[in-house]
Amino acid sequence: MQLFNMMYVLVVNLKNMRKLYPYLLAAVLTGAGLQANASLPIVISKSELKANPDVRNFQGLAVQGPIQVFVKFGNVESMRLEGDEDVLASLVSEVRGNVLVIRPKPSVTSWAKKYENKKIVAYVTAKTLTSITMSGNGTIDISGTVEAAELTTTLSGSGRVTANVDVDKLTTVLSGSGHLDVKGKAERADITMSGASRFAGKNLKVDVLNTRMSGAGQVEIHADESIDALISGSAQVNYSGNASVKKRVIGSGGVNKI
Repeated sequence: MQLFNMMYVLVVNLKNMRKLYPYLLAAVLTGAGLQANASLPIVISKSELKANPDVRNFQGLAVQGPIQVFVKFGNVESMRLEGDEDVLASLVSEVRGNVLVIRPKPSVTSWAKKYENKKIVAYVTAKTLTSITMSGNGTIDISGTVEAAELTTTLSGSGRVTANVDVDKLTTVLSGSGHLDVKGKAERADITMSGASRFAGKNLKVDVLNTRMSGAGQVEIHADESIDALISGSAQVNYSGNASVKKRVIGSGGVNKI
C-alpha cells in the first residue's frame, strides 16, 4: 500500500512538471536573452553632428537661410558646422570664386520652413573679408575688425549682421526688414535701402554719406563732412556730426540731426 501511494505521487508530479515545462523553458530562454543583450553595446543615435568642410582662399561670405554664423579673423581659414544630422546633410558649403557660400541644397523657402526650429551654426575663420551677404532670416556676428579698402554688405529678408569696420569705402544694400549693426570708421558710406530695413550705425564715423532710400527704412550714422540723401516714403536719416546736408524728399521721410 505504501509503495502504491509513492508511485501515485510520482505520477502526479510528473504530470504537473509536463504542464509547467513550457513556462519554465520560456523563463530560461528569456533570462538567457536578457543576459546576451546585456553583453551587447548600447547604440544611441546622434541627432546633433559636427562637420569641418575644407574651405580656403575666400574673401567674401554669403549665407542663405536661418543659419547662425560666427566669424573671427586668423591666419588659417576654416569652418566648423554644428547642427542636427538631417539639417547638415541638406546643407552646401563651398567656395565660389573668392566667396564662401553656405546655403541649403533645395530652395531656401521650403528648406527654411522645414528646419525653422533646428539648430544650424557655422563657425568661420577668415583672413579678411571684402563682402558680406545675408539672405533670409539668419545672423552673422563678426568678432574683431573688418579691415579692407572696400567692404560691401548686402542683406535681404529679415537677417541681421553685426560688424566692426575700418575701411575706406562701405557699400551697403538693404531690402526687406534686414538689420545691419555696424560701428567703426569709413571715409565714405554708400547706402541703398528699401522696405523697413535698418542701418544701425550711430557708432560708425564717416566723412561722406550718400544714401538712396525708399519705404520705411532708417539710417543712423555719424557724418563729419557731407550727406547726400534721396528719400521716398517715410524713410529717415538720423545723424550726428557736422556734415552739410543735401536732401531730396518725396513723402514724409526726412534727414534729422540728433
